[in-house]
Amino acid sequence: MASGVALLFWFYRDLPVCRNRLEGLRKNNPHTPIFGLYGGDPDDAARFRDALEPHLDDFWAFDVRAPSKWKWRHGDLMLAAWYEGRGSDLDWDHVFVVQWDMLVLEPIESLLPALAPDEILLSGVTPVAAHKGRWVWAEGGHEAAYRGFLDMIQEQYGAVEPLSCLFVIACLPRRLLAAYAELPDAEVGYIEYRLPTLASAVGLRLVNDERVDASQGPGENARAAGRRQSLLNGTKRAIRLPTILVEMTRKDGARLFHPYFGLFPSSPAWALQTPGWGAYVGYRRAHTAIAARWHRLPFVPNS
Repeated sequence: MASGVALLFWFYRDLPVCRNRLEGLRKNNPHTPIFGLYGGDPDDAARFRDALEPHLDDFWAFDVRAPSKWKWRHGDLMLAAWYEGRGSDLDWDHVFVVQWDMLVLEPIESLLPALAPDEILLSGVTPVAAHKGRWVWAEGGHEAAYRGFLDMIQEQYGAVEPLSCLFVIACLPRRLLAAYAELPDAEVGYIEYRLPTLASAVGLRLVNDERVDASQGPGENARAAGRRQSLLNGTKRAIRLPTILVEMTRKDGARLFHPYFGLFPSSPAWALQTPGWGAYVGYRRAHTAIAARWHRLPFVPNS
């Protein structure tokens, strides 16, 4: 069991989907703290707070006005800002980052390995050298930022092997998020090498558990990674609801999915009556799938 783990729900859009996600997280994790990190338009923060605060143990908004592209490239800085502005005062040892487009269908304690205070769980941790000639973020127009980051880390901590990750699965200890405040210029670089390399530099042990590992996405790499890993991928190509229902019937099926942009059914009637869903899989197929599998879904009561 993962001890001292809280959930950090990170969101910025699609209020109905966020509410749906939080209802499922709360049902499956009734005794686990769920903290909210809103990263969208600051003008919309109050609307999201009013709608979602009842489902959260804490709500905090990143109030810096920055382009969405900046937030995508520097999401770890938003997490570090949450820690400095709010998270350091809350009770947790690790936070598991649940992005709004991630679907979690089991209690988090059953999905994660036990983590020591000096361990961090990330998906797809790989030496940057293994990507040579194939990873844009360390080469070409991005090479100067990459080299600048490595120079900063070496000056601050000494020699360290540059690492990359897939920012899909992240269970982060306090020590890592606190370390961002010590960087002379935390904005230098990119999240998917900054996060694991900084973790290694401050002496954290990186864990990559195959049960919650991820893949780069559709294509040859995803097939090589395996079925479950392809359902946790770093692309915008959505996982489909019928695929999720099938996985729920498998003993070795996935219980984490990313990205999934839709609502997850809260009842059989909801699924059949929601516009577009029945048409998508066909009414007969939808009816059969729900009737056969509903009692196995942990998201709702067995009634």
